[in-house]
Amino acid sequence: MNSLTLLYIGTNREYPPILRPYLKSSTVVSNESEALRSLSSNSYDAILIDDSIPLDEALEIIKRIKMVKKSIITVLISINPPQTHLIRAIRLGINDVLIPPLDADVLKETFNKLHFMVLTSRQLVKKNLLLNQYKNALDSSLYISKTNPQGILTYVNERFSHLSGYTVNEIIGQTHRLFKHPNSTREQMAELWNTISSKKVWHGTITNQTKTGEPFYTDTFVIPILNERNEIEEYMDMRIDVTELANHLRNLQSKIDEATKEIRAQQERLIAQSRSVALGEMFDNIAHQWRQPIGAINNAIINAEFAMELGGMSTDEILETFQKINSYTAFLSGTIDDFRNFSNPDKAKTWFTLHETIQQTIGILQDSFNANTISICYGPNSEEQLLKIYGPQGELSQVILNILSNARDALKENAIQNAHVSISLHQKDTEITITIADNGGGIPDSALPKIFDPYFSTKNKAQGTGIGLYMSKTIIEKNYNGKLEARNAKEGAIFTITLPVELDR
Repeated sequence: MNSLTLLYIGTNREYPPILRPYLKSSTVVSNESEALRSLSSNSYDAILIDDSIPLDEALEIIKRIKMVKKSIITVLISINPPQTHLIRAIRLGINDVLIPPLDADVLKETFNKLHFMVLTSRQLVKKNLLLNQYKNALDSSLYISKTNPQGILTYVNERFSHLSGYTVNEIIGQTHRLFKHPNSTREQMAELWNTISSKKVWHGTITNQTKTGEPFYTDTFVIPILNERNEIEEYMDMRIDVTELANHLRNLQSKIDEATKEIRAQQERLIAQSRSVALGEMFDNIAHQWRQPIGAINNAIINAEFAMELGGMSTDEILETFQKINSYTAFLSGTIDDFRNFSNPDKAKTWFTLHETIQQTIGILQDSFNANTISICYGPNSEEQLLKIYGPQGELSQVILNILSNARDALKENAIQNAHVSISLHQKDTEITITIADNGGGIPDSALPKIFDPYFSTKNKAQGTGIGLYMSKTIIEKNYNGKLEARNAKEGAIFTITLPVELDR
């Protein structure tokens, strides 16, 4: 308890010895001037004025001392003080009045109370010191403003004033609409007010406008400050200026957009390159398919000429020859139609039947499969034959042709006996799948994760460009919002094309 430092004012030498057990230290002076000099060079917890100094004079001394050190604890020793003087003492903020004789129990209780007051005062001073340091730290690093519950600005720090371009006097009394940027949305402001009026903290990025109309961006926390009744007393805004970052992000987004545009252009070029390779494949197949019917037409004409030289042809023989030529030309016309559908540069999306597209693509490759003794198994049921999809038909044909061509090459290279490719077409719920499987031994495990990478190929450079599967995957994902996946089964590779069905067609 004996931890108080006391400045004792007066000439009554009876009291200091009595008070000493309750004090850490004490200084005794006899008048006001000595007291003020001692206060200027020393720190005291309390001041006590004894009854040797008239009460009126004692109250005046306390008044002047309070002007120098307002929070210091003050105690009077006075014999039967008049009520008027007690009232004046209370108004001056005197903490206690001791009436002689000084009883030990009363002194103990008084100094316990004074000790508690000193401790409380020290804690308040310490907390105020910390709070001021916190405030200085926040003011030096954040942009701070406060509003009343109606949204009227009651405080801004200098940093916020400088950032906005308005003086503090121009800001106080306004609302945050003063800084409203035309690009800020009502939805964001409504969300902000709904949040903070519910006594919750709101956090977000706000687009603001300076006095000169320049945009600035702040990462903002709006914090409701509540009173002892849990009512909103005010709102505090704490902001970080992210204008430089926002400008950097906009520039970065512009570069991303440019890069995306270039990537798309590159993909288009790769698709065209892949299509050229596929068209070359088709030319080879068509040339191979045309040799037999053209040869047959030529033979029919030669036989007819020879028969006419020997004595003419009967009507039935002429009709039979015409029928053969007509059959062969119909076959040639069909392959031309297949080629036209595949090579059509028009990428307009249309509804088309998957079954017909698969059949046309098989027709393009059928002769080369036959030449390599590879069978193709494809037999959809009546419902599957009617399945339709929306997209660029020629590009889906290109994907199927790429996969079938790779299967043919793998079966040929590995010299597979009873080589075959199976194609299936199914719909389950809102997805259509085209599955192409072969018995060519599968894709090497080391290559499987990379087969859809650009310019990666398991073939030698003379046989493959490495863009066919990459562009096939790009086409399915970009133009059909679908998936192209590959895996190995027991006999060989399985490619699955998954296409989402648009049910509202």
